[in-house]
Amino acid sequence: MKIIGINNNYGTTEKTPALFLMADSSLLKDGKPFFLPSFDNDFRMYPSIVIKICRLGKNIAKRFASRYYDAYTFGINVRAEQMLSILKSQQLPWASAVAFDSSAIMGDFKDFTSQEELFDKSFDIRQNEEIVATWSFNHLSNDIDALIESISNRFTLKIGDLIYIGFPADGFKCNINDTITVSDREGNTLLNFKIK
Repeated sequence: MKIIGINNNYGTTEKTPALFLMADSSLLKDGKPFFLPSFDNDFRMYPSIVIKICRLGKNIAKRFASRYYDAYTFGINVRAEQMLSILKSQQLPWASAVAFDSSAIMGDFKDFTSQEELFDKSFDIRQNEEIVATWSFNHLSNDIDALIESISNRFTLKIGDLIYIGFPADGFKCNINDTITVSDREGNTLLNFKIK
């Protein structure tokens, strides 16, 4: 299983997706608490829809890409900001700051009956009941099908692979004892966990 994060695909005019990979140990599910690590003083959370790949594929044409995913959830990528700033300044890989254990938080996956049903959705991210961010498909630079075409030209996509499709440029700060909740505008909760 691969966990793929897509940078510069939300709220930007950039058309070339920047990818990073996370280890399977990065995954945190089932509402388990996120334990704030001690190796940085500033951790921030970056929200995104996550899609699940349902077919094996390589060099997938955009017009066929919708056949390769069938479920979605909401996820958060936790990043160590001070470390990330240093890595960027030295033009080093980001993995230590964005792909550490439990840094890929996500809820339970939901099936959808049509792309239109999925793409009409928007989501509120709450930190202790206060809305700190919203997420909408309208802000994607590349839609999911274009992403799958681009990714599959470099990596073979396998059943169960997970893709964070786009993060806002600004995350929100992690604080011990915070509760993070993500729900759609219909009031359905997709993600709920505590920071410890």
